[in-house]
Amino acid sequence: MTLNEIKKKFELIAQNHKQINTFGWGDIWEIATSGTVDYPLMWVKIEPVSIADRVQTMNFKVILMDIVGNGELNEDDVLSDQLEVAKDVIAQLEHPN
Repeated sequence: MTLNEIKKKFELIAQNHKQINTFGWGDIWEIATSGTVDYPLMWVKIEPVSIADRVQTMNFKVILMDIVGNGELNEDDVLSDQLEVAKDVIAQLEHPN
């Protein structure tokens, strides 16, 4: 798979997930400059890529965010929800059909 194909796969997962409202790609600092963010957000950052013995290994950091408000009263709910979203993303990557 090319990097563009992988990015599209992540983007489609985000678009099709009912608990992800915004998808982004790039360095983490770009979140602040990416325009209007409608949380929850899925952001993917490519990590160092290695090539050895004709095998390319790509690593990605997937960041899932939502807003914690009300003096952190909903922090546990946000953490719980984002953990469930993370499991959904992993399942989609492992079993795309």
